[in-house]
Order: sequence, then C-alpha cells, then structure tokens
Amino acid sequence: MISTNISSNTIGQGHASPLRNKTGWDKWEPWLYLLALGFSEMVSDTWAPAIGIWLHAILAAWLMIRGGHQLQTPRGKFYIAISTMALIRIISFAISPTIAPGVWYYTFAEIPLMLFAAIGTRSLDLPWLKTLGAVWPKGWLGWSILAVLSGPLIGWGEGHILHPAALSANGSLSAIILPAILLTAFTGFSEEWLFRGLIQTTASQWMGPTAGLFFTAFGWSLLHIGWNSAPDVVYVCLVGLFWCWIRTKTESTWATGIAHGTANIVLFCVLPWHTNLYFIPTLWH
Repeated sequence: MISTNISSNTIGQGHASPLRNKTGWDKWEPWLYLLALGFSEMVSDTWAPAIGIWLHAILAAWLMIRGGHQLQTPRGKFYIAISTMALIRIISFAISPTIAPGVWYYTFAEIPLMLFAAIGTRSLDLPWLKTLGAVWPKGWLGWSILAVLSGPLIGWGEGHILHPAALSANGSLSAIILPAILLTAFTGFSEEWLFRGLIQTTASQWMGPTAGLFFTAFGWSLLHIGWNSAPDVVYVCLVGLFWCWIRTKTESTWATGIAHGTANIVLFCVLPWHTNLYFIPTLWH
C-alpha cells in the first residue's frame, strides 16, 4: 500500500524506441524525474508538507506539459502516465483522516488511482484491458500462482518492519471482511492497474522492457517514503521488482492485484491483532 498518511517482453513490444536512436538526455531524463519525485516525497513527509506538495504540483504540471507536446508518441504517453505519481501525494494530503477514518481514508485516497489508470489509458488511446493487465494470464500458470501465494508472505514480512495500526475493529473474521474487500479493490487492484498496468506499459514502450520494469518498481517504492522507514522502502522496491517481473511474464495484473490485496490484509487486519504471528516482534519497530 502506498503511503497515504500525509510473452515476456510484449508489454513494450513494437513501441520501444531503439536505444541507439535516443540521445543521452532521453535515456537519463526519466530517472531524473524519479529523483525529483523522491526529493518531493522526503520534503512533504519529513520536513515541510506545504513545500513538498508544491514540489509535487510543479513536477506533475511539468510532466503533463512535457508529455502534452508529444502526446501521440511513446515518450509523450509515458510522461503523462508518470505525472500521476506526483498527483497521488497531492490527493492523499487533500483527504482528511477525520472525515474518512481508518480503512476509509485509504479507500478514498486510492480510488483516484483506479480512475487515473482507467481514464488515462483511454485518453492516451491505449488498449484498455491489455494496458491495465486485466486479461487472463499468459504463459505458464505457475507464475500467477506464485504471485498469488506471495501476497500473505509479503504482508507478513512488511509487518516486521512497520508494525502498523489495525484497520479492522478486531481480529475476528466478521470484522475483517469489509476492510479486506476494500483493501483488495482500492489498494491492491488500484495500484496494480496504475503501476504494473499503465505506468509499466508506457515505461516499457519508451524505455524498453527491462528499464521500464526497474523504473516502475523504483517509482512505486518512493511513494512509500511517508512510512518513515528506509528498510520498508527497500523492501517494497524488491517486492515491486518481483511483481513487475510477474507482470512481464504473464502480461496480466490479476495475480499481482490479488497478492497486493492479501498482503495489505495480513499487514493491516491480521498481524495487529495476532502479534503471536510475528517471528521477531521488535524487528525494525
């Protein structure tokens, strides 16, 4: 879950510009935007929120202008897509936890991500279901099964880093059902469709499949800086690389969406009430 408190190469096949035809600036420019995103996150979450939000707004506006000038090209579509990463933080700050407490805060903060993914895909004239990965997994089904099974284990592992507050009233099954549905839909699939869907697709088309995979994973991890935990950012980055790789292998986000949702269910609804499941209760707490 993004911090909201304050064929293997077909994703980019046929669209990736050959590296030999790109200038040095073309190759480095996307990574400089990631550095700007990370700096804005650090400012907004750890030092001066108002200044950080202005930095996010400037970055988002610049990316939209940059992409709008070349909207029909892979580069233009890529920059429009990644502008949403800066917009995410602006939206999360605009929602008050007093109005939408607990799991509802995360739900309302994540709904725009799903809208960005769906509307952005159509606006950029990209194939909707294929871009979002909302298709039946291709290739060996075992990759999708592996991804689904990874969800609870990943949530359990991240729990040892964050020890977050519970998002369910208690640890009973009846109390977990509604938060579980909301977390799966509006943190699992919303983030997967935006990041492993729209962003990874456009990044792969412009940067190439491998660079696009790393760019997506790094960008997703930077938006977890708000948890104020460097180990968590590293952990999420590794998870992102794995899920981006699954997306590349299967061309689908169904498995990673389920895994993402179950990871958050374990992290926010199970572990806080069943601390006996922690292997080392105080690890990185």
